[in-house]
This record gives sequence, structure tokens and C-alpha cells, in this order.
Amino acid sequence: MKANKTYNIPFICCVLLALASSCKREREPAPGNIITPPVITGISRNFVQAGDTISIYGSGLQQASMQTEVAISGRSAEVVHVHKDSLRAVIPINTHSGRLMISISLGKDYISIYGPELSVAPTPSVLRYWPLYAYPGDTVAMIVKNFSDVLTDNLVMLDHKPAKLVSYNGSDTLKLIVPEGAVSNRVQWRTYKGPMYSSADSFPVRQVQYDVANILEWLEQDPAYSYMHAVFNYGGVKAEPIYDTLLQYLDGTKPCAVFLPVNDGWRAEGLLTAYDLLDKRVRLATYQYVNFPLASLLPGASFSPEQLTPGQHATALNQKLVFPNDSWTTPDKKNHVQLEKQGDDWYIQQLSFWGPLTPLYKVQRVHQIGDSYLYEITNALMPYDTDYY
Repeated sequence: MKANKTYNIPFICCVLLALASSCKREREPAPGNIITPPVITGISRNFVQAGDTISIYGSGLQQASMQTEVAISGRSAEVVHVHKDSLRAVIPINTHSGRLMISISLGKDYISIYGPELSVAPTPSVLRYWPLYAYPGDTVAMIVKNFSDVLTDNLVMLDHKPAKLVSYNGSDTLKLIVPEGAVSNRVQWRTYKGPMYSSADSFPVRQVQYDVANILEWLEQDPAYSYMHAVFNYGGVKAEPIYDTLLQYLDGTKPCAVFLPVNDGWRAEGLLTAYDLLDKRVRLATYQYVNFPLASLLPGASFSPEQLTPGQHATALNQKLVFPNDSWTTPDKKNHVQLEKQGDDWYIQQLSFWGPLTPLYKVQRVHQIGDSYLYEITNALMPYDTDYY
């Protein structure tokens, strides 16, 4: 005979409900570990540079035993400091503009909230400079891309010294002052406290004085006279009397005063557009470039700025040096320069046998080197020997 079983349905339901209730309490986080949705109340800036560090303000940004994460446009940012009401994060490189997101996680559980839109600037770059060399204290214009309109957001360093930023036109030109004590070295820059970038080549910084014994050594060190390196380093003319004559003055054997243009002088005349073209031109016609220093070189020790006198002065270049193998030439037929004083400024003009070869060019500065003087002008003098006579 089959036995009948009796089930107490209300009792079973109570037991199952109690078990279910017990399991739910075990999966709940312990008190104090419940994820509270974070709140963003503000950020330090809405426009940032990739690599920049920004501050985020709010509440619930740090919670016990939980991890705080930041992302911009879906790319994770490094959180370098976090507190319950603020955090700092580094904008990742190659990030595009997009919304800020903060996530608070505990194990597999997390809560994410979106913050304001961030505009992320591209990488800043320096394209070129003008002038291409300068003294400490001089103003240099840098052609740049992706710099901030706010000067204090930008940092430029030369020789590891911060340069004073003067102005920015908001487009492509940043003007700065070369730091005192700087020497030729690479330029470094950054914007919005982002990563530091560096130029491939050094920016040439001129010095007021060099520890040299003669003009030749000065020309080898002063970056404004780099074209003269080619004149003295290419051997095609070294056997010529004109080269030997020039060397006797520039190496200090004989005192003199020489008026020489700086590199920018050639570009000012439209003769050359870059150092490599200048170097190439000197290589191809070195003989002509040895002539022109002699055509503006006054032999003797009586040509200090205080001793200069207006009028015509014979130079060290003469007809025999230009045409050494021609019987009709004579060393008595010399090239001349005209010196004029206008106010406190001196001007020089090269002359040929028939008249002026150049306009009047202003003397910018003078360097005393031993018993000789190097007068600096910013316009090119004539390099062609056939024009002198």
C-alpha cells in the first residue's frame, strides 16, 4: 500500500526565503565599501597639452579600498595624486579632444561618470629662428606651432636657462630674450607644463669676448662669422700671395682694422638665403672671398674707434695682389675705402679705381683683439676681385 506524504508548504516557503535573504547579505560590500558615485565640480583648465598635468575637483574622488581611474577620449590618464576632493592626472600623449571620465572601482564593480569636454592641443614645435644667432640679452623671434596664447603657459630654455618671453602674436611668432650667461646649446620648450621638447641643433649664442690671441681665432669661434671658416679651410688659394697677405694681418703678425659683414649681411643683400648656400658659394669661389676682406682691411695700429678719421683710406689690397703674374700691375695702385661719421655712428663704403662699389654701410659694433680691431657691419661687401679695378 502506497504511503501518503504530507508537505507543509508555508514552512518550506519560509525556509527558502530565509536562505535567499542570507545569501544576499553575504554578497553585499561591508559597511564603508559601498561605491558612492563621484562628483566633478571643476577642473583646472579646459584647454590642455598632451602630457600636461591637470587638476580635477569634486567629491568622492577617493574612496576606501577602491581604485580611481581617469580617461580622456577613451585613453587612460596617469593619476599622480588623488584625494577625496581633488586629484591630478597626466593627459596621455596622442590624445584627442574629448570628454573627461572618472571611474571608481572595487573588484569587478565600478561606477563611471562623465565630466566636461577637454580641448587637447597638438604637440608644440619650433620651426626656425630670426636672427640665426644672438648675444645674451638680444631679442630673438621664434616661428612656432601650437603654443599657448598665454605667455605664462609656455616655457623656452636655452643652455638650460629659462628665456624671458616677450610677446606672442597668437599665431606663429614668439619673441624671447636670450638668457644672460647662455652659450650655444640646444633650445628646449614645452607648453602647459607638458613634456619638454628639444631642438636637433644648437642655437648659436655670440659672446662679447672670446679668449683668443688674434682676429683669425675670433672668426673661428664667433658664430656670426661662420662663412669665414670656408675661406680659411679650403686649400685652393693657400699658395696665393693674396692669402698669405691676409693671413699676416688676421693671425696677429701685423696690426690692422678690418671691416667684415656678419653672416646675415649676405642675406640682407639678397645674395644668399641660407648658411649652406653661403658655404657652397665660398667653396666654389674661395679666391674671390679672400679678396674682399683685404679690400676692407686698413693696415696699421692707428685705427681704434677714437683714432678713426673721415675720408679715403688705402686698404691692404693692391693691384699686384689681384693680378700677381701680369707685368703691367703695380702694388702702388691700392684699393680704398671711404669712412664717414654721422652723429655717433661710423659708416664705410668700398671704392674702386672708378668710384664707389657699395653704398655706405653702418658699423654696428667693434671688437678689440690685441693690437687689431674687428669692425662689424651687417651688409655684404663686394666679393668679386674683378670689380675692384
